[in-house]
Amino acid sequence: MGSDGFWLIIPRKQKSKIPSFPQKRESIVD
Repeated sequence: MGSDGFWLIIPRKQKSKIPSFPQKRESIVD
C-alpha cells in the first residue's frame, strides 16, 4: 500500500511526530 501517502494525509499535528515516524512506520508496514 502507499504508506508514503498515508502520512501525507495525516493532520499537521501528527506531522510534528515525523521525527519518530520511522519507528511507527514499522507498525504501519505490519
